[in-house]
Amino acid sequence: GRISVVESWADYIGGHVYVDRTYGGNNSIPLDWLTRLENTWNENPSHIPVGLYHDLVDVGEIGTDCNQDFPFACTTITDGVSGFTNAQMFSCLTSGTTSINDLRNCLNTNFTVPTGNTVAAVNALFTSY
Repeated sequence: GRISVVESWADYIGGHVYVDRTYGGNNSIPLDWLTRLENTWNENPSHIPVGLYHDLVDVGEIGTDCNQDFPFACTTITDGVSGFTNAQMFSCLTSGTTSINDLRNCLNTNFTVPTGNTVAAVNALFTSY
């Protein structure tokens, strides 16, 4: 529900975007922050992966991602989406956003066409996670 959405946004902004911009590849972990972000998906039931936010922003790709915490748990992420901004995603995090589907619906209704994406591509990305 709402807690999953809010926690995933906080993790995306605080734990990955800020750290990557501040430290880049200068860290003591084996992967850079953006790679770790890309590899984070469905760690737990009802978990909204922070990699989803990154996939909405970055240049789309289709590939296999393995969970950073469970390296043998892999899935194919269908990422034909790019160009969403942090401001657009954040604007969809209102008091009415109580699930990942609410977030997806807001993005599709308000920003999919202006960013040059299709509803089908956004839905496929969300479904991949």
